[in-house]
Amino acid sequence: MISEQPCTNCQTPVKQDAKFCNSCGEKSVAQTGELRECPFCAEVIKAQAIKCKHCGSDVSAEGIAKSLMAQSAPKSKPEIAESMMPPSASTTKPEIAQQKVFEPRGRLVIPANVAEILPSMVRSELSRLSPEQQEEFLEEYSRKAKSVGTAYVVWILLGWHYVYLGRWGMQILFWITSGGLFCWWLIDAFRLPGLIREYNKDVATNAMRALKAVVS
Repeated sequence: MISEQPCTNCQTPVKQDAKFCNSCGEKSVAQTGELRECPFCAEVIKAQAIKCKHCGSDVSAEGIAKSLMAQSAPKSKPEIAESMMPPSASTTKPEIAQQKVFEPRGRLVIPANVAEILPSMVRSELSRLSPEQQEEFLEEYSRKAKSVGTAYVVWILLGWHYVYLGRWGMQILFWITSGGLFCWWLIDAFRLPGLIREYNKDVATNAMRALKAVVS
């Protein structure tokens, strides 16, 4: 019975006396002695191959020599200790780091400059949500939050800063008193950052409540 070896191109079994592969048409090298076994994974590769296409190892004479030298070199104490540890306890550092990167909950993925201005209650609730849910919160918060720069523009040009904050009652009173004969208007120049901060805290709280209502 004629033995078979895998085609070097498509890995389909090919008889040793065949000249071409029946599947891909590649010229068979089985009968010319141009095949060899990879010393690392035992798969069949071309005799002139420098790198194994199955395991990626360097199968040149120099590569094999380096591998043998590395295997024969004495192990350091940390390597010996790691080799004696059970599989469950020998998790490598890259694997631990990867587990932390893909941890779906327990950390904030929103920008730090946004997280630091959020109420502590909102930050705590966000840390319990998945990254996708945190992105939904950030999108809603960014859409409704107000800017201190824009508030100063409407304060200087029109005195409409209370309208900008949605406080129509205060805005009407501001107009009736002509900005408290401009004293109120001047005081608001110092109050605007705090007003914007309080407004954005309310926006963050409401966005979190809406998100939790949808999730639950």
